[in-house]
Amino acid sequence: MPSLEDLSVVELALFWQDKQDARLALDRQSKAIKKEEDAAKELLIRSLRSLNTTANIGTHVVSVNKAPEYVPHVMDWTVFYQYIIDEDNFAMLEKRPGRAACQELWDAGITIPGVEKYPVYKLSVTKL
Repeated sequence: MPSLEDLSVVELALFWQDKQDARLALDRQSKAIKKEEDAAKELLIRSLRSLNTTANIGTHVVSVNKAPEYVPHVMDWTVFYQYIIDEDNFAMLEKRPGRAACQELWDAGITIPGVEKYPVYKLSVTKL
């Protein structure tokens, strides 16, 4: 196989399309397996917790931690935002701008201080 640089634009586009199709097929398969994996994991966690036990599987022991790990879940965004402002605690937020909100402002001709438009080029494929 010649190097990618030696391919014509048409050959490179076909090569790319083949690789994308192969990856997407694997992605679909992977998502289906992940769904089954997640369902089995949740059932295993519930079972181990209800039985208060562990499972020995060959050279491994599967157990559930006694105390849960807590993750944030915002129930009232208005109250949450007010807390951040009142406490000046912006570390409570992830540090990335919202793409959709930025695009809306740019489309309206508004410049966002401290934010630049960073160009990202994407391929567009239209079926003939």
